[in-house]
Amino acid sequence: MTTATGSSLPRYADDPQRALWERLQAYRFGEDDAALPAFVRRVAKEADIPPALAAQAVEEYRRFCFLACTAQEQATPSPLLDQVWHTHLTDTREYWQRFCPQVLRITLHHQPGRGDAADAVRHREQYRATLERYWRHFGEPPASCWPPAMAAHAQVYTVGPRERCWRMPREGGKAAWIWALITLLLGMCLAPFNDAASPLHWRGGSFLLLFFASIGLACAAAARVRRMVRGIGQHRAVMQVDSAELAYLAGGSERVADMQLGLVLACGAVRLHAPRRTRRRASADLQDTGVEAPASLQRALLLVRANPQLTRALQALRDDARPLRDALIGKRLWLGRGQAWCARLAGAAPLLTLWLVGLRKIQIGLQLQRLVGFLVAAMVVVMLVALGCLLTPPRRNLAGERLLAERDAALLTDAGPRHTAQALDLAQPLALAGTGMLLGTPWADYHSLRAPIASGSGGSGCSSSGCGGGGGGGGGGCSSGCGGCGGGS
Repeated sequence: MTTATGSSLPRYADDPQRALWERLQAYRFGEDDAALPAFVRRVAKEADIPPALAAQAVEEYRRFCFLACTAQEQATPSPLLDQVWHTHLTDTREYWQRFCPQVLRITLHHQPGRGDAADAVRHREQYRATLERYWRHFGEPPASCWPPAMAAHAQVYTVGPRERCWRMPREGGKAAWIWALITLLLGMCLAPFNDAASPLHWRGGSFLLLFFASIGLACAAAARVRRMVRGIGQHRAVMQVDSAELAYLAGGSERVADMQLGLVLACGAVRLHAPRRTRRRASADLQDTGVEAPASLQRALLLVRANPQLTRALQALRDDARPLRDALIGKRLWLGRGQAWCARLAGAAPLLTLWLVGLRKIQIGLQLQRLVGFLVAAMVVVMLVALGCLLTPPRRNLAGERLLAERDAALLTDAGPRHTAQALDLAQPLALAGTGMLLGTPWADYHSLRAPIASGSGGSGCSSSGCGGGGGGGGGGCSSGCGGCGGGS
């Protein structure tokens, strides 16, 4: 859904800017050809990202340097590119004595943020402006390196190794321990009133009380075990996703179709026409306006143009989005079929074990000609809960849940009116919150058509990184930069 990183000349560049870009493309981050692969490995290690993403980030860092040196205002990188910049700055001799004077032909300073709210707002606006300049010169920015402005702050790449490790979730653990304690104490209290050591041979009333407590314990244990299975492999998850993958993570192919059609409408490439009398989705059409959409939406636009009826367009977009599931499985954000079945079976195991215990007690009760009606009713409840665990397939793993939670929290911090929202800003909110994010925009009619069947979900991301950069001097013809870490002249 994003354009690939390439070395083509920037659009709308004058002769000095083209010369700057050629020098950036020729730069190897050292004196020999082995320096570039070594620098990519350093970036991958320090940012804790795959080598392929590190190589892409290094190429996007060249583009950031071009943007920082060819504008009068400061440029702000994404968190990942800021990590690349930090890695480059650690080689002080290479950066200050070779890269700045010979390649950039200016002094490009790194200015750390102050950390206050006003500074965060300033950097968020600078990041938006940097993205706009990227669009002008290079087209669609790859979301893996340049997340949309509202999601940039949610992706943190510069934390220490201890903070990067996803911890095993604690949810459900406390409940399991509480129910285990209740069951144990209840058993200790009931044991003196029964002659047999085994609860299976206790009196009916005592066994029922213990069985009811065991239902709570089994349910808590089922939730805990199911969650633990969903957490397997989460430390190897790739937390960088584009907007289409994020939409699939939040709401499946239905959400992807809504997001892409919403963006196509926001770009002005198509216009929604629904008769006022019916306002039914089946009677709505999509009229082509002839306006071209960004590169990342070209495929969606072709599908919409080939299926001008709204229902058919949505179905075509849903079908086109199905391969995203395999991509998310590869990134360990979505459960594969085997792991999903393991989670279902493991979650049902404590409940089925308790059901078998109840079945054995019924056999003993029937042999002794005792009433077992209450126990049968309790076992029906246990079986229904166990079937719920077996028949409800988990989809996201814990890393995917955490990614959505981070984006949800970031969206809440950046919530506000979207009357002038652009397609670039709407991608993440639509991916996470669905068509409800179109309320208050010129495209709210689409939400009105989709509201009766739209699936719910959470919200999404915000902000940008806390570093800014500016350039001064020759090369790109821009003003002088700001002082910052690393010094320079």
